[in-house]
Amino acid sequence: MRIGILVGEICYNLRSALDYLIFALARLDSGIPQDGTQFPIVDTKKDFDQRTKGWLKGVNPTHVAAIEQLQPYMGCNWTKTLRDLSNPDKHRNFVGMGGNFTASGYSRVEDSNFDAIQAPIRRAIHPIHGEVDVKVHFTGKIQFSDGTPVIETLEIVKLQVAETLEAFKLEFK
Repeated sequence: MRIGILVGEICYNLRSALDYLIFALARLDSGIPQDGTQFPIVDTKKDFDQRTKGWLKGVNPTHVAAIEQLQPYMGCNWTKTLRDLSNPDKHRNFVGMGGNFTASGYSRVEDSNFDAIQAPIRRAIHPIHGEVDVKVHFTGKIQFSDGTPVIETLEIVKLQVAETLEAFKLEFK
């Protein structure tokens, strides 16, 4: 559950950053704050045109065209990924995830390179030697239901959101 909550929070904040961008552009372009704005992420030109009237209220045509380039139907995959990850969280559902994990145990009496292993030392009962120092090393991979890796996917989306915000930065000087 903890990972699902963290993924949801990350996506919520990335999506919010894009919503704030639209709010700021609408205010800049129209001269006044606009209620109800948000960053659209839609799959068709028709849906985009319908959302423009409300979600992009006050945003000038040049900025609307730039935002349109960031739509899934225009081939922008990272916005689709962000939408698909953030929408379940908005409805109090976790994004489907899975993975595999391995735990390896090491004891000082059986492993000659025990001191080189990067893990905290614990005490455990060995069947022959009694209480001994042990280390447990965990490795694993967490993936979304479609097999894409969670951390790498979130890093890509984060980078793309940052690049999008940076691309509009000059508009506010």
